[in-house]
Amino acid sequence: MHNQPHIKQKDIADTMGITIQAISKYFKKLTEEGLLEAGSGRADYRLTQKGIGKLHEDLKSLERYVTSIRSEMKIERALPAIATQPVKAGQTVGLIVKEGITCTFDSNSPVTEAKEIAMTDAAVGEDLGAKELARQNET
Repeated sequence: MHNQPHIKQKDIADTMGITIQAISKYFKKLTEEGLLEAGSGRADYRLTQKGIGKLHEDLKSLERYVTSIRSEMKIERALPAIATQPVKAGQTVGLIVKEGITCTFDSNSPVTEAKEIAMTDAAVGEDLGAKELARQNET
């Protein structure tokens, strides 16, 4: 609504996949709560300062919720790599990039560009996930 102050309720309803009647009902409730104000035209609605504050508060709450869910789910980001030697889960491996493909390498080799911890076992030529990426000069 901020970017399109003259947007029609029908367009909002279509975007959200709900009826125009539902949008009208929500607009009425938001107006009564002082979060939305109607202008002079039919399609002239604006968020009030109170509405903007509520929106920011709700977005922060949503962000905290998503962060807590991620933490509870223990989501880990894995970097894919191809094993060039047998690897065991939990083993620290070195990484090098060969022709655009990340490959494991001896973690103590001077050509190693970074180190990571293997998340899975892998035989030579198999792919594996790795975590806790660190540049070689940081280890």
